[in-house]
Amino acid sequence: MMKSILSIIVFTLTFGFSVLLIGLVFGFPEKESVAEVFEIRSSHTRCLNQSQRNIESLLRRDINKGDERSSEIREIFNQRRATTYQTNISDYSQYIREYVDYSENLDDSRVPADFQKKWRAHMKAWRTYSDFLHKTAISSEKMSETTFAQLEDDYNSEITRTWYDVLSNAEEYYPGIRRKLGQ
Repeated sequence: MMKSILSIIVFTLTFGFSVLLIGLVFGFPEKESVAEVFEIRSSHTRCLNQSQRNIESLLRRDINKGDERSSEIREIFNQRRATTYQTNISDYSQYIREYVDYSENLDDSRVPADFQKKWRAHMKAWRTYSDFLHKTAISSEKMSETTFAQLEDDYNSEITRTWYDVLSNAEEYYPGIRRKLGQ
């Protein structure tokens, strides 16, 4: 029994001595004060909250402009009661172009890089669609309703896909943002 107690004491002293020796050779770690730990944690939280605010601000401005665009387009179609795409394509193209010009110029420099990449891919899909509509509006060669509808479906599918990519990425930074934005 005495050997066991002596062994424990020797082990403890040896361990303590080796910790002291390592501390003297390599330096002892500095203890962080509670204030320093709090500052580090709160600046991290502010950073996350700032990313959330920047993402929400960008998306809200885009959605508001999109709602405005949709109202204007509905008004055109309701007033003219058009039955073919050719009847309203010029005005429709103009509203889409104005929306794309506005949304492409939203400042995305303060959002996280991966969100920015998704956002720009979404805006590229919108620009491609806008260019298609503009070319169709000014073209002297009119395409069939079926061809136009198929091409428009393809462009809209890409816009929708990239929009859901944007929202999914936004959710990574801001859980619940879809619900908050009504998306």
